[in-house]
Amino acid sequence: MMDLQDFWNKNSARIPDAKGHSLYAADKEATFPRNANVCDLGGETGTDSIYFAEKGHTVVLVDIADEPLTKAEVRANELGFADRLKTAQCDFSEGILPLDNESFDIVYSRLALHYFESKTLSRLFAEIYRILRPGGQTYLTLKSPDDAAEMDFLATTATEQEEGVFNEDDRIKTRYTIERLEKYLPMLVFRRVISVLRLIRKSLVTATM
Repeated sequence: MMDLQDFWNKNSARIPDAKGHSLYAADKEATFPRNANVCDLGGETGTDSIYFAEKGHTVVLVDIADEPLTKAEVRANELGFADRLKTAQCDFSEGILPLDNESFDIVYSRLALHYFESKTLSRLFAEIYRILRPGGQTYLTLKSPDDAAEMDFLATTATEQEEGVFNEDDRIKTRYTIERLEKYLPMLVFRRVISVLRLIRKSLVTATM
């Protein structure tokens, strides 16, 4: 059985070198404070991270796989802003982020946090809170159970261990409702909540803390 790092190395190898940033990144970057410290969780080859660095932000890109992180570093160096993009390798399934307390204005994660059961996800939410500066913002997107086609696909390729938790070849995939996600937010997070989690049909859940 392929381990998780190898799996995500192979998965990221399929990402075209010329792939640009996401529309979600462009939309949310417009709300960032200028020259922000940004943490991008699970950003693979760093397409969004590089966009943020191009906009003048300082970014730490965190991912489980080493090969996409190396690609991001090479690309940032080619573009002339290696000093604004740092990387850190981390297995999120351990529920610990190797980052300092209150060190980021922005924590951003696009489609990287729906691979963990509730206890791990709760720990990751607590870690996100820990590394955020007071008044910081968090933008998270996770796949949604409102995507009927996705749920039909999982029904044929994975085993549902419990409601919203699927096992596909020993890899966990979760599709939590907004109400369930809110339960996993540590109560202390609400001291910084600016707007509550919103569920957008198909794939997006956005939080601002």
